[in-house]
Amino acid sequence: MPSSNHEIDPPDNGANESALSPVIAASKRIPKRRRNARACDRCHRNACKCSPGIEGRTCSRCKNQGVACTYSRPAKRRGPPPRRSLNGDNDMISPPSPRKPQRSESSAAAHAGLPATSRDTEPDNECIRVSTPRLSTSNFYPAYEDEIRHETIEALLKVFFHASYPLRPYFHWPSYVAQVMHRQYQTDWGVFIVTMAVCSLGAIRLCDGAPMGSDPHPLRSEAVDLFSKCFAAAVKAMPSESISCPDYYPLMKAKSILASACIQNGDLKRAYALLGDYNSLCVTSGFHVEANWPTSLTQIQREERRRFFWGVYQQEQYLANNAGFVSRQRDAKVTVQYPVEVYDDEDITETGIRLRTEQISFLRGFNYCTDLYRILEHMDGGVRGRQQVSSEELGGAVASFLYRLRPSKEMATECLQLITRLHEDLPEDLKSVKVMTGDPQVDRNGYIAYNILITTQTLKLLLVGTERPSVHMRCAIASELLDELSAIPMEFFHASSTVSLHHMAQNRREVLLLV
Repeated sequence: MPSSNHEIDPPDNGANESALSPVIAASKRIPKRRRNARACDRCHRNACKCSPGIEGRTCSRCKNQGVACTYSRPAKRRGPPPRRSLNGDNDMISPPSPRKPQRSESSAAAHAGLPATSRDTEPDNECIRVSTPRLSTSNFYPAYEDEIRHETIEALLKVFFHASYPLRPYFHWPSYVAQVMHRQYQTDWGVFIVTMAVCSLGAIRLCDGAPMGSDPHPLRSEAVDLFSKCFAAAVKAMPSESISCPDYYPLMKAKSILASACIQNGDLKRAYALLGDYNSLCVTSGFHVEANWPTSLTQIQREERRRFFWGVYQQEQYLANNAGFVSRQRDAKVTVQYPVEVYDDEDITETGIRLRTEQISFLRGFNYCTDLYRILEHMDGGVRGRQQVSSEELGGAVASFLYRLRPSKEMATECLQLITRLHEDLPEDLKSVKVMTGDPQVDRNGYIAYNILITTQTLKLLLVGTERPSVHMRCAIASELLDELSAIPMEFFHASSTVSLHHMAQNRREVLLLV
């Protein structure tokens, strides 16, 4: 709630006013200035000063933005929250340990408490700020300030940008780096949890041996410890109930990046749980429908959200296909456009986009992978739908009826032809993995090409299993996969993420089944 310098009436001690001195008696009769009762809903949500802060009168901020100035939230008790809420059991966070053979299956959802607040249908996106004192970054960052220094954060951001950003381009990088350079993570809750999540992913990639230009990297020996500290810092600052958080966008982003870190660490169950929190926020906020996004978004914010949404969609489908989980995102329910294929984030401004037709954008490959995962979602559902059940079993009659609604087996051949055509249309730099140069702008095409190769072959192997092709087709696809893998520079296998390694293991198993 916005602070005020107005004087608050002292308590009445029951003294007789007539017994006071004339000066004091006169001052008692003068109406005293009181503090504002409370901020309007919008200013309260964004932790902004509300002027005049009087119910029934539109405040200056709402008037300038042309939105309704409401006071519909319930009034709450003033003062600090109870000590039990701040120091309860939820503050005990146990971060995942990197690369242990046995992992605890305890939930990662032991978070700090947050009082429930209502979510506005169109939240203010001028800045990401906290809405309650307990969400203030000052409650969290000082505990890690000596261990996670600003220089360490900068170094881990560079690791993320080099090794993870090509597959997780969730940021307009110049804007995000500017936030970190100005140390907004020290005062802004949303920037804090996202930055800690980014650092945890950068640390685990460094721990797994992601090559950097200045190897041996100065933080490589500390990577395991930094991963645990950054992960714990992000989780501890999150509310125990995700849907009660009004600043849902940074929370969604932090949850999904932490899920990526868990996948990299081999903790697929925790990754699936974190993505479950993301999906809950996505559905309750209507994030999967672009028309629900605030109309005040700049071009940068809109493009960033498009990248973010489809990147998490790819991650969800990957877990469903390779880890045996159930996908909670359906392409049929989504109305979000693909991100624009710019060469560099500098080409996106607040008001427009500059396209360089002579340059190859790695986002071209990113969108191609989205195409593949959308096809994979639909075809995987068709394959599962062909698992025949007896009509005498419970639900068997409906299962038999739904089986007839599935795509025909000939659809697999058409999909293979479509994939081949789409792949041929890609630029050469996105179809072959080249030697790493150490330049992130150049190497990102290699990361995307590597991801395209693995994802394309995964889908092809699935499609081959949906019908009865000739032995020659089976052998041709298996041979194609082996030839392409043998052409990849060895350093890319060292630089590849755990996601890619899981892809390769899955493909190897499918190849053995084919031949």
